[in-house]
Amino acid sequence: MPCSSIQRLWYGDQDLPCLKRVDLSNSKYFVETPNFAGCRRLERLDLTGCRNLSYVHPSIGRLVKLAFLSLEGCSSLVRLVLDG
Repeated sequence: MPCSSIQRLWYGDQDLPCLKRVDLSNSKYFVETPNFAGCRRLERLDLTGCRNLSYVHPSIGRLVKLAFLSLEGCSSLVRLVLDG
C-alpha cells in the first residue's frame, strides 16, 4: 500500500503468520507501527518516506526473518528501540 493515507495498520495484537512483506513507503499520514510479534515470517518492511512516523514498535527487533527495513526519510522518528 505505498502512498496510502492510512495512519495505522491495526490495533492490538494480530496473528498473521503468512505475512512476508509490508510496503507503506511514502504514506505521509502513517504515524506508528503495530506490534509485529504475530508476523513471524515478515521479511521486508518498507517505511521509506513516512515523514509522520513517530513510533516503531520494539517487536521488530524479534523478527528473525526480517532482511530489509527502510526508515529513510522518516523525519519524525526520534528513537528506535528494539526488543530481542
